[in-house]
Amino acid sequence: MTLQEAYKKAREQAADLILSDCVELPDRWAFYFVPKDDEATGQPYFTIHKRTGALDYLTIPPLENLKKLQGGKKIPINTIVD
Repeated sequence: MTLQEAYKKAREQAADLILSDCVELPDRWAFYFVPKDDEATGQPYFTIHKRTGALDYLTIPPLENLKKLQGGKKIPINTIVD
């Protein structure tokens, strides 16, 4: 699954929110959305598995999930938002 396909799938789950962060992990894409006023709400990252397209969530805590995100490749938001 491409980044654009994964973004569209994640966007369906966050229709009223704005993309704030995108991280490429080895096996999935992770997207973080916030309200229009850009206030973080503690929502989980939506993740889309690269091979299967399965939707899941990545929460923080636990702190090992934060380490996963920090070890991933940041994707500039302006390259994916339509």
